[in-house]
Amino acid sequence: MNKKQKKTLERILIAVALVIVLKLLPALPMPVELAREAFALYMEYPGALSVFCDGRTYRDRVGMARFGVRYARRTGSTEARQPNDGRFTVVNDLSEWMSRHAHEVEKQCLFFAEQDQVPQALARFRAMPGVEVVQGSPENIEVTASGVDKGEALLTLADRLGIPRAQTLAVGDSENDRAMLEKAGVAAVMANGMPQIKALADLVTTADCDHDGVAEVFETLGL
Repeated sequence: MNKKQKKTLERILIAVALVIVLKLLPALPMPVELAREAFALYMEYPGALSVFCDGRTYRDRVGMARFGVRYARRTGSTEARQPNDGRFTVVNDLSEWMSRHAHEVEKQCLFFAEQDQVPQALARFRAMPGVEVVQGSPENIEVTASGVDKGEALLTLADRLGIPRAQTLAVGDSENDRAMLEKAGVAAVMANGMPQIKALADLVTTADCDHDGVAEVFETLGL
């Protein structure tokens, strides 16, 4: 399989997986007042904020500009580069959007403009009752309703599809993948994954998330 074929395979499988998840897993929005409380706390910090609901990502124009700056300068991140594949919805004012849609919010995520603010903010979010708080990188904080994480999603999806836990596969690289990797039958971690996440792996790739690491997992496992 050449490089182009690997990249095409990765994109097809990710798209198929997204459709399956959206069709089979129930939406679990945050309680509305909790969503508003978390959003208000995020607003105290400069950065690029995304709000997720119904399989889409909502950002405002200020946030999109900040994401552009961030991607241009990012170094050393485990995060895969994400093209605008149509899942981003840009609104004029995220605060105004939240005033009408807070009851639909499933997740909120901020990439901080100033990373030294993250520890203080992390402590404040973790003190908030009723939320799950994880990080996908040292510069971000992600919040969902309590009990909502990738691990529970994986097991729920496997149950809906009649797949034994031992036959499930999770692929990740950072702390927001921990629950999923711990619960999967096979845990695969990218070459550029965080050291503490690699410690959970049954398989660590030689390629990273931007260089066909997922395709390498499929090849290694004969999928």
